[in-house]
Amino acid sequence: MRALAELIMRGRAAAIAVAVIACAVPMMFWMSAAAVALVTLRRGWHDGLQVFIWALLPAGVWAWMGQPSSLFCLVGTMAMACSLRRTASWPVALMALVPAGGLMALVISDYYAPQVAHAMEILRQLYGPNLETLFPEGANLSQEQILTLLETSFVRTASFIIAGGAVLALILARGWQAMLYNPGGFRTEFHRLRLTPMVTVVLLGLWLLAMSSTSLVTAAIQPVLLMPLLVAGIALMHGLAGLRGFGKAWLLPFYVLLLAFYPVVVLLACLDSLLDFRGRLENRMQG
Repeated sequence: MRALAELIMRGRAAAIAVAVIACAVPMMFWMSAAAVALVTLRRGWHDGLQVFIWALLPAGVWAWMGQPSSLFCLVGTMAMACSLRRTASWPVALMALVPAGGLMALVISDYYAPQVAHAMEILRQLYGPNLETLFPEGANLSQEQILTLLETSFVRTASFIIAGGAVLALILARGWQAMLYNPGGFRTEFHRLRLTPMVTVVLLGLWLLAMSSTSLVTAAIQPVLLMPLLVAGIALMHGLAGLRGFGKAWLLPFYVLLLAFYPVVVLLACLDSLLDFRGRLENRMQG
């Protein structure tokens, strides 16, 4: 990874080459976004924009072919990288994902609507009137409710992958930057990442509002609204492990179980915004 980061920072041509090639390779769009973010974080938005524009070429081709993940990930990562470069604040950077994710939600529902319709048609052909067999007994869902649930779940999953890829790209880029120019700096700032109560209330309020609707647009925005809380919860776990002196092995089971128990991580992030668990632990250890 260090060699790749050094290659990206060697010059504009090298950074563009990495961003374009990575974006052209299936499922490697997050690596392309990380290259764009690294240039933006180190050299500013002007240099980052030039790499970003070149990376849009393969991303645009993917979008034209019906796979807009690369395009949306690049836009979200660029927005967060510019915010982090300007403010040096992770909460502000993560909140920059929300408006970018809102624009994504407006578009993603149109992009994936044909794919969702095709998947629903296949399910109708396979199960016919027996779609309810896909769900536990006693669910008492009509066929229309089942189709709506499957449609929104499909779009919600796609949105989660894109938003998660954008955050992963930013984290990777920040880690590269620290590795090259400020060893240990990323660990320190990530362990201190904590959302304010106001930000938490706004995110939860918007999420509850989105949950009250069954449209594909609101389904797409829901994972974006939870992503800052999820990252804050992960940072909380890392921070507590660091304060206790636990090694990386302690975090392995946490990541293995993360997908299954991410609501608990989100809840802990919400509580931490009010109670500041790391601050309390530091005071207890010092006292």
